[in-house]
Amino acid sequence: MSLQAFLNKDKRDRKNQIVEFVVSEDFKNSDGDIEPFKIKPIGFGQFSAIREQNSMTEIKNKQMIKKTNEGATTLALCAKCVVYPDLKNAELQDFYEVMSETELLDAMLTIEEITNLSNKIMEISGLNQDMNELKEEAKN
Repeated sequence: MSLQAFLNKDKRDRKNQIVEFVVSEDFKNSDGDIEPFKIKPIGFGQFSAIREQNSMTEIKNKQMIKKTNEGATTLALCAKCVVYPDLKNAELQDFYEVMSETELLDAMLTIEEITNLSNKIMEISGLNQDMNELKEEAKN
């Protein structure tokens, strides 16, 4: 057995990749070309932490039920993975009259665009399991 088999540079570099993705045709640069977002993948641990931050446990009929706010989870996932545009940029936030990265995405994009963006992030992260499967995993 050799540790060398696990020292896979390609595998490490895939986690650091930046992917361009056209989220909306509404964003055009000064030449009139569509400006893509730049996104990075997320690890399962980080994704699970985002889901946990947007979940709460309720007690109903003496049973604990965990509920996840899927909308907040999706926005947080996107905010974590968007590299460009800089969602922390004060000028951009001021323009859309918001004060956080998640609010900015919500103001900039339609529901369909947010869904497409989160699906692409899930795909490049290797988390393209069915969302129902992920919900079941999170419950256990």
